[in-house]
Amino acid sequence: MKRVWLRGVTIGICAVCLMFGTNAYAASKFGIIDMGKVFNALEKTKNSDKVLEQEGQKKETERNAMIDEIKRLQDEMELMSEKGKEEKQAVIEEKRRKLATYERDAREELLRKRDVMAREIIEEIRLAVKQYAEQNDYAFIIEKGALVYGVDQADVSDKIATDLNAKYKSGKK
Repeated sequence: MKRVWLRGVTIGICAVCLMFGTNAYAASKFGIIDMGKVFNALEKTKNSDKVLEQEGQKKETERNAMIDEIKRLQDEMELMSEKGKEEKQAVIEEKRRKLATYERDAREELLRKRDVMAREIIEEIRLAVKQYAEQNDYAFIIEKGALVYGVDQADVSDKIATDLNAKYKSGKK
């Protein structure tokens, strides 16, 4: 009996909270953001991608030099005696192992740098969304991917990207 009464009181309190809570936000605005669109539209993202691309090209140049060295050693090996070939083959195998390690490490390093850069930019976007929502009286700004339906007028992605690009160009974080 007490349990039934307690449940009834709890449900009643929840209903009252929902009614008043809903009314408090009834006049508030709701927005939608496409985080991927904002991320890709930012100058900071584009500049970071260029830096990573340049690092990738440097690593590719170093990789190509290692491959050329292996090819040179293979060419030399063809002109050698059997004993010399065995020794040269051991050197070539060691160079191939170093090449494989270098390729793996370079790939992991670039991915790690990209991940750090992406996290930093995403955090900046989240902060900008929060500031934008507070300044413009938004109750919610929801990620577009989690939304089943939304009108285009509620999309604040372009506004957020414009604000962040302006801050980036002016040297602010």
